[in-house]
Amino acid sequence: MKIAIIGAGAVGSLLAGYLSPLADVLLVSRRAAPTIEPQSLTLRHRDGTESVRTVRATADPAQATGWADIALVCVKTFDTDYAAQVSATILTADGIAITLQNGLGNVEKLAAALGENRAVAGVSTNGATILSPNTVYHSGAGNIQLAIWPAVEKPVRAMQDLFQQAGLPCTTVENVETVLWGKLVINAGVNALTAILGQKNGFLLDAPAARAILTDAVMEAVAVANALNVSLPYADPVAQVLQVVASTRETRSSMFSDVSRRSRTEIDAINGEVVRIGTVYGISVPVNRTLVRLVHALEMSYGQA
Repeated sequence: MKIAIIGAGAVGSLLAGYLSPLADVLLVSRRAAPTIEPQSLTLRHRDGTESVRTVRATADPAQATGWADIALVCVKTFDTDYAAQVSATILTADGIAITLQNGLGNVEKLAAALGENRAVAGVSTNGATILSPNTVYHSGAGNIQLAIWPAVEKPVRAMQDLFQQAGLPCTTVENVETVLWGKLVINAGVNALTAILGQKNGFLLDAPAARAILTDAVMEAVAVANALNVSLPYADPVAQVLQVVASTRETRSSMFSDVSRRSRTEIDAINGEVVRIGTVYGISVPVNRTLVRLVHALEMSYGQA
């Protein structure tokens, strides 16, 4: 199978490291060379061992026009339009794009560019941290979920099998909203709070005040999901979020990493969506609103003395 991974951040690099021994993998990243070049990628495991992979990469998807069977989209939400253009270039005529991004609205943008039966929603709760430009640490075990329906069953099952062979647990679900909101609720409780506090995920378990804020943010997100009649993929949302935090306690959330690099965050696509939809439905979301404001304030502080 030929797989294009769009985005060479923590998640994209992690997937490239796991999948490259089993499939023909091409990383597409604006930071790569304009031509297709092999590069060494070190995958550091939680037991301290390392695996060194050779992965091809390019900054120019035209170098592989019509090449990929599946594109795994791992860019930030504000780069989804770019990823959709790359997918349209690099995929075969019937190839599909699978988004493993945070937030809402990504699969719709991919579908607009590719067609509804060529854009698949997915989520991953695996923790990943970039340690250096060519080293990624699998900092927390998690699960991958992929949406499935008859028109995409064959490629999604093939991707599921490949993830499983690579040692990355993967399940499928028929309700795409369940997939997206299941991850959004987790991110709403974790990402902004760790970014504001400047702490790894585990701190949210250890600090009672942080844990209380996490709980409030999660329950507000759940109330919004309930207003939309979305069934979440777990019975106890707070317990699920805390379980994810425990399994990724040594992970820097993606938003914490963004703030550490003084980069733009995905706050508007995560807690911001909780606030936007909650406002439409008349649901009080003060904790999520405050988290959004604080993260925007952090972004505005970049470059200040």
